[in-house]
Amino acid sequence: MDKKIEAYVEQIVNGLHCSRTDKEDIKDELRDHLSLLKKEFLAEGMSEQEAAEKAVKCFGSQDLLIEGYRENLFPGSRPVYIGASVLFIIYSFSVLNILIFERLLVRMIHILRGETFNIYFWTPPNSNGYFDLDVWLWNANLVPFKNTIMYITEAERFNSNYVFDNTVGNIALFIPLGILLPFLFKKYHKFSELAAAGILISFMVEAIQIILRIGQFDIDDIILNSLGAVIGYLLFKTIKFIYSSKFFHMMTLKLKWK
Repeated sequence: MDKKIEAYVEQIVNGLHCSRTDKEDIKDELRDHLSLLKKEFLAEGMSEQEAAEKAVKCFGSQDLLIEGYRENLFPGSRPVYIGASVLFIIYSFSVLNILIFERLLVRMIHILRGETFNIYFWTPPNSNGYFDLDVWLWNANLVPFKNTIMYITEAERFNSNYVFDNTVGNIALFIPLGILLPFLFKKYHKFSELAAAGILISFMVEAIQIILRIGQFDIDDIILNSLGAVIGYLLFKTIKFIYSSKFFHMMTLKLKWK
């Protein structure tokens, strides 16, 4: 890479406050677009040095590009960030309400009515109570995809809504998490961090459900929830890539012909 172009790229990236991963992505994008401009000028008969200088000149002021990145590639203006934060809070509360709060309320109502049967947690008649190993085995699935395959292959045994909620629903529930986490927190721009967060959050929900006896611990739920978070992350990255490409295309045309 031409030293002049590299210095130009470094100055732009150093003016941005973002993760190291994002900075590397931006460097690659800038280099690619500047290289294309340089090749066009080389084709017109310019020397290597002249083509590099012309490409940098046409691309424009670093300050303008830094500002463009801040406003376009990272739409983190205060109103947008606040809106996304509010949406994240609403989403988080909704998920907790569906998976924990509503179930706790139902259990409390049943207990107040004197009903001993628990619709969420099965206790075998001959067991020795909550801490009996058999009780935990009845209410836990540690075999990946065991229940998911059963729901699909034996769907006629179950209510269609129940099958949907425990398969597609478990995936869809965590898709917003995969979009909002990397949008709000730079740490989750890395795939490994986002995937780990999806697994951890889902595991905690499953653990709370079985401890409070408002649900069963199912490894399939963790897998499907995590898959949903990953799908959301890929959507976030795709939207960001498209937005970035559109920005670069418009900026290149504008600066090349001004």
